[in-house]
Amino acid sequence: MDNSIYTRMRASNHYIREHFNLLPLTNSESDENDCANDSLQTLIKQTWNIYGISSMFGFDYNNERQLKLYGKRLREEVASILPQDNVTYDVNFTIDEDITFKPTVTDSPAIRIEILAKAVDKKTNEKYIYTGILLSWRTEIAELDHDKSVKLPLLLCRGTKSTISAVHLTLSNMFDCLIVALPATEDDFKWLVPIILQPNNNDEASTPKGQAKFEYKFPGSLASNTITVKYDISVLAELWSCIRDNDADTTDNGISLKHVEQFHQVLQHQMLHGAGMQLGLGLLSRIALPSLTIMENRMKASTSEVLNKVLLYFNEKSIEVLHKLNLDSTVGTNSVAS
Repeated sequence: MDNSIYTRMRASNHYIREHFNLLPLTNSESDENDCANDSLQTLIKQTWNIYGISSMFGFDYNNERQLKLYGKRLREEVASILPQDNVTYDVNFTIDEDITFKPTVTDSPAIRIEILAKAVDKKTNEKYIYTGILLSWRTEIAELDHDKSVKLPLLLCRGTKSTISAVHLTLSNMFDCLIVALPATEDDFKWLVPIILQPNNNDEASTPKGQAKFEYKFPGSLASNTITVKYDISVLAELWSCIRDNDADTTDNGISLKHVEQFHQVLQHQMLHGAGMQLGLGLLSRIALPSLTIMENRMKASTSEVLNKVLLYFNEKSIEVLHKLNLDSTVGTNSVAS
């Protein structure tokens, strides 16, 4: 995998990230900056489940008639799977008009899927039981252009577990694709903290405020037994800045594995000598920053800039997991009938 941001460990399919290229929502000072920030406003301050999705075959998002047919098919399948009487469903597939910004020109437009459940005998009892956003957030890898399938590597969704399972099973069958949860691993947490701490080009002088909480689990203990370590976010930001500033090879938007490892080694050393805690023996399982909370595949971001960073990161992860490891089908076999 030449020029990859990952390297493969010998005798293993496990990949280690070596680099992350962090770009702001836009590099310009024009109205495009406002447009970029506004594009993600509808997604912030809400909890989303993060899923990865492989190449989608037979998905024509530019055809309004086809989008209606997709909604009809999904409505029928969901109604047959979910065991609820006296309930009807409205399903909409639409191009999300709020998310107009695209990190690269090759990104497909965002697609919104909404399911509204209505009780037959109560006209006012309506609620959305599923909202999903299909996203491509900097999908520009040349190797992905080998077919005519649609590349929307990320799926952010909200809803009940049963509804999410029903919807994703149906979408997988409709578009011959795989949909899998993308839980944040300890390695992901270790990368995400510096990524969030890294200042954007337009706010180099700003100092983050608030508290960061790192939650650790330890082998042999109950799942409910965790240790939470708290830091002042400004202290973490200063440490990260010092590590980068002391390396002549540092680039403006590039984050390297060397710096990430050094950052966490310093924190572990401080905790060992200051509190006698061996954090290296624990498993980092949750992070809560002033602007981001993430655990497993659930996340909540409070600003557009932070959400942009999270989307960039997990879009790359989805590509590595579902697009570049030979999991894509070479021929689409399922399509939606008229």
